[in-house]
Amino acid sequence: MPAYSVLVGPNEPEYCAITKPPEDMPDEIEPRSGDRIGKLYPGTVDVHMSKLVNPRGLKIADVILNAIGYFLVSERMKGLLLEHAQGEIEYLPIRLINHKGRVEKAACFFANVIGKQDCADRARSEGVTSKLDDEFISCDKLVLDPAKIPRDRNIFRTTLYPTHIVVRDDLRAKIEGAKMTVRFLEVF
Repeated sequence: MPAYSVLVGPNEPEYCAITKPPEDMPDEIEPRSGDRIGKLYPGTVDVHMSKLVNPRGLKIADVILNAIGYFLVSERMKGLLLEHAQGEIEYLPIRLINHKGRVEKAACFFANVIGKQDCADRARSEGVTSKLDDEFISCDKLVLDPAKIPRDRNIFRTTLYPTHIVVRDDLRAKIEGAKMTVRFLEVF
């Protein structure tokens, strides 16, 4: 039976982190919902590195750690996902702005994994539920029901906690084999 992990950015102090959503993102665009947003996307938005979280963190990881629930990736990770991901992903360019207000040369993207899979075991998962809808706004433990995960998907969001990007062990092996700068969280 396949195993699954949540894919996130590394939290070492040398890597940049994001704590604020882009100011120039239109209100009707929600890049963490799993809905297609490309037609509404303004072309490129400015995403600023956090001076608070990692004031010296200037390195750009292949998945960028952030507190806003976006899946932000390097061009290198985009290439790997284009080649190996089994699931629709919309890639939307961002301009990464460093601590000194300068635009980083490295190409980075919102990797918008389209759709959500209703495969989380709510009774066994642990988190805080939003007052607005039935989704988690934070998650301490994500438990999946493998029988509800489509076999043709190796990357997806769950309906319970859509900001988590879940990858199957075969895609995780490709990411690890490419020595991507990422981190994996355990899924039960």
